[in-house]
Amino acid sequence: MSILFYDHLINKEEVIILIESTDEPENHKSRAKQLVDDIIHQEIINFILDKLEEPKHKTFLYLIEERPYDPEIIIFLQEHVSPTIDRELQEFASSLIEEIKRDFLSEE
Repeated sequence: MSILFYDHLINKEEVIILIESTDEPENHKSRAKQLVDDIIHQEIINFILDKLEEPKHKTFLYLIEERPYDPEIIIFLQEHVSPTIDRELQEFASSLIEEIKRDFLSEE
């Protein structure tokens, strides 16, 4: 997945290490890593939309469609959601990654 505005807030390293440590073929590992990226992305966007006032949804979705890498998106969210949205996203992502790790380990 390409660089996203929230990438600096998320540490997926432990999940990637878990995936890489399996005996699965490389194409399965790549698919698993892509699924992790997709899950995290969808959950982050849902988290933000739940907190963002509905009239601002269209602007936010436009921003992530046109410039998903732009750090200005965090500034937009700080202005329209919470000044601490970066910390909230970090905490949410951390709990999400822990859940993904638990699910992954329970499947082994």
